[in-house]
Amino acid sequence: MLVAPTLLLLLAADPPPATAADPARAELDTCAQRIEELKGRHEAGRELERLLRRAQELAAELERSTAEVPPSPAAPSPEELRERADAARDEADRLTAEIAALDVRLDDAR
Repeated sequence: MLVAPTLLLLLAADPPPATAADPARAELDTCAQRIEELKGRHEAGRELERLLRRAQELAAELERSTAEVPPSPAAPSPEELRERADAARDEADRLTAEIAALDVRLDDAR
């Protein structure tokens, strides 16, 4: 069955940052522990089948939730970056002129 390898892969993966999938991951961990206990005692039956089905559902839910993560915002275009740089230079020029005017006033006041 593919459930055991899927569970092992999901459990071995680094945990993602806190998301809405955390309760599903916690439940999957609990299911995996119980499945291992039942397999260790060689107990097959309804509970094991139910746990395996639930583990598959949780694994699918976790895969969907990681696929639904919105992409990071796109970087600004080169044109936008040029405009921002021009605006920053204009602001620096304005501040430089104000500082020069204040220097002149300070010299006059001395």
